[in-house]
Amino acid sequence: MNKGKRLGAALRLILLFFGFSFICVGAYMKSQDGSDEVSVPAIIAYLLVAGGFLLLLMGVFWSICHGMRSSLYRQRGPRRRSTQVYVYTVDRPNFYPPSYEESQVETNTINQVCFCMAPPLYTPTSSEVVNEAFSHEQPPSYHQALG
Repeated sequence: MNKGKRLGAALRLILLFFGFSFICVGAYMKSQDGSDEVSVPAIIAYLLVAGGFLLLLMGVFWSICHGMRSSLYRQRGPRRRSTQVYVYTVDRPNFYPPSYEESQVETNTINQVCFCMAPPLYTPTSSEVVNEAFSHEQPPSYHQALG
């Protein structure tokens, strides 16, 4: 059985090699034929190129089909259909901040009511300090900056 596998692999490689060789020989023969007329060497060159393409395609498809068939046979085995469905989830740890909806909680203390409202979504935060003393004066010129 092992010899059959090796023989099949060798035949696939030989088929690919001869297909490529026929294409190269046919192209070389056509390049050496200087006339534009249809002659016997030109016909032979075209037949070699066409036959080489056919051999090359046969070798490629044979290799692909052999690889697919061997991988399908490898996957074969006792197949049991399971009725259980496994759902893998990731639990959210406690150290993440609460979601927006969870942060909209009203807290009551003894004398005061505090609404802990989160800022609205997609707005700039209020943590930026606005400098109201900013003046819109022009920057100094180049000569003043150098001097």
